[in-house]
Amino acid sequence: TNEERLNPANGLALSPVYDAAFDLGLIAFRPDGQIMLSPKIEADAAALGVTGNESIASLTDEHFAFLDWHRKNIFSRVNG
Repeated sequence: TNEERLNPANGLALSPVYDAAFDLGLIAFRPDGQIMLSPKIEADAAALGVTGNESIASLTDEHFAFLDWHRKNIFSRVNG
């Protein structure tokens, strides 16, 4: 919805590489903030500077809801 689109919790400050990978469903973040890598990006992750050890701190309950939606609807669809 437009309200969700404008919600500050529905956004992450990611570098361009991570932002593109997130939008394409090649990465996601677990509820604890730890990155999840798609098998489709694992072979190229090192070349992109993605280690698989990245995490996001200070997530709120609102972030969790949006990240859960992304895991279920974007990441799972691309990798399912």
